[in-house]
Order: sequence, then C-alpha cells, then structure tokens
Amino acid sequence: MPALPYSITISDEERAYLKSLIKNRTIRAQIVDRARSIVEV
Repeated sequence: MPALPYSITISDEERAYLKSLIKNRTIRAQIVDRARSIVEV
C-alpha cells in the first residue's frame, strides 16, 4: 500500500535554520574534498 502524501508547515525561523545546516554541511564537505586532494598529491 503506498504512503499517503502529506505536507508540513515550518516557520521562517525553522526554514532559515535548516538552510544554515545545509550550508554548513556543504562547506565541511568542500573542506574534506580539498584536504583529500592535497593529501593524495
């Protein structure tokens, strides 16, 4: 049986917080990628 679609409502503050988490993760991933490139050389 397929799951029923639903939506959630979040505040502007919650949306900003989630976006900051995404940005932080992206920046950390870039740093790790750069470090791997340097170590491999």
